[in-house]
Amino acid sequence: MLFLNDEVGNEGRVRKIPLLCVVWGAEDKLVDDTEVISFLLSTEIIPLCLRTMEMGSELSKTVATFIVQKILLDDVGLDYICTTAERFFAVGRVLANMVAALAEQPSSRLLKHIIRCYLRLSDNSKSVD
Repeated sequence: MLFLNDEVGNEGRVRKIPLLCVVWGAEDKLVDDTEVISFLLSTEIIPLCLRTMEMGSELSKTVATFIVQKILLDDVGLDYICTTAERFFAVGRVLANMVAALAEQPSSRLLKHIIRCYLRLSDNSKSVD
C-alpha cells in the first residue's frame, strides 16, 4: 500500500495516510464536491502531495499530481492555491521540476496530469497577471 507521509504539525512524528484511500475518495468525490475539497485543504493535503510529487515513485507522483489536479478543478481549491504567491509558486516550482525530470524518465500518464494542473492554474486571473 502507498502512503502519504504527514510530517506537518506532528512534532517530528510521521503519520502515514493511506494514499489509495485518498485517491479512492478523490475518484468519486473530488470532482464536484466543494465540501470534500475544503476538508482536504484543512488537512494539509497540498504540502503532502507536493512533497510526494518531488520525492515519490512514479506511481506515487502520479497519484499525488492527480489529487492536486482534482483540487485545482474546484474553484475553492484553485482560489486556495492562488490566494498567496507562496502557494502558487510552490505548486509551479514542483510542476516545473517534474517536467524537467520527465526528460530522464518519461511518463505520458504523469505528464497528462501535470499539463492539466498548469491549464487549470492559468484559469485564475491572479496567476496570469
